[in-house]
Amino acid sequence: MGSRKKESLFLIVGLSVIVSLAVMLCIPLSAQAQEEAGDFLRATGYTRPRKTVEKSPSAAGEIADIAVSPGDTVEEGEVLLRLDSSQAEKEVEAAESNLKREKALLRAEEQSLQQAEISLHLARHELERLKSRSRDVLEAEKELAAIELDFEQGEFDRAERLYQRDAMEDVEFSRYRYNLDLARQNYNISQHRLEEQQQEDADRVEEAGLRVEEAERSLAAAEKQLEAAESKVDSARLELEQSRLRLEEYVIRSPEDMMVLEKHVESDEYAAAGERVITLASSELQILIEPDEREAGEIFIGQSGQAVVEAYPDRPFPVKVREIAPHVDLDRGILEVELEIEEEIPDLLPYMTVSVDLEPEEE
Repeated sequence: MGSRKKESLFLIVGLSVIVSLAVMLCIPLSAQAQEEAGDFLRATGYTRPRKTVEKSPSAAGEIADIAVSPGDTVEEGEVLLRLDSSQAEKEVEAAESNLKREKALLRAEEQSLQQAEISLHLARHELERLKSRSRDVLEAEKELAAIELDFEQGEFDRAERLYQRDAMEDVEFSRYRYNLDLARQNYNISQHRLEEQQQEDADRVEEAGLRVEEAERSLAAAEKQLEAAESKVDSARLELEQSRLRLEEYVIRSPEDMMVLEKHVESDEYAAAGERVITLASSELQILIEPDEREAGEIFIGQSGQAVVEAYPDRPFPVKVREIAPHVDLDRGILEVELEIEEEIPDLLPYMTVSVDLEPEEE
């Protein structure tokens, strides 16, 4: 019995010593752990694209082709998806044919206008020519006939005085009368020809004036027809542009250089206008952490830290606080904080789980 008591006593004493040593050892370790935990603000989050874009068609239709798959990188303007656009293509073809026809009619109206301008120019030229037409020959003939008539009249008057004094015979006097009558006849003829020519010229000038007026009306009408043809060409060109824009509604393109994150439809399915069909993401990633609102005072813009993803725990990389949400999520009591990755890290993918240690603010 005595030996058992001694053994029990030794056991109790030994246990007490071990517990005491353990307490002594645990106190500084716990303090060190607390001190290390106080040096950094630790949080978990995930990687996410800096920018995401949801693409949807402006028109409804059956999906004819999806040109990309999740994970593909695409360039700005690259085709992502096409809807069946057979009807829209027919509208474009019809608009192109209409524009071609209206352009041909416009060229015809341009030629008509050109011809009207030429006709007006010729009519005005003819009018000026007729107005300035010289009648010098006929006027000279009349003047010469008048001179001859005056001469013959003088000769006849002299012969008549001689005849009345019986100083001239009948035959010779008749010759002077005949010459006077002939001179008078020639004068009358030349005057008549001049008057006829003047009347003819006046008639021609009047006709030429009427032709000028008609040419001016034709030109004015041609100008109006040309203006109408130009308007029709503009309308046809606008209709073609609109039909091409409508055709483009059946094609979805990448707005910039991005990565295909998700596709929400498959070929031969029907897509409604405005329906989400493809999600794109920028290649640049950031980190989102959601610390408790009680830690808001320990976080500030520009704060540095280190992050590591669960997939590569041995590859930490530097981060910096870029943006802090201006409000707290009431339902969860958390604060959204965006972190910028400060160097290019290969193999990072969107929505990887990340552990982050943020350095405390220097006092």
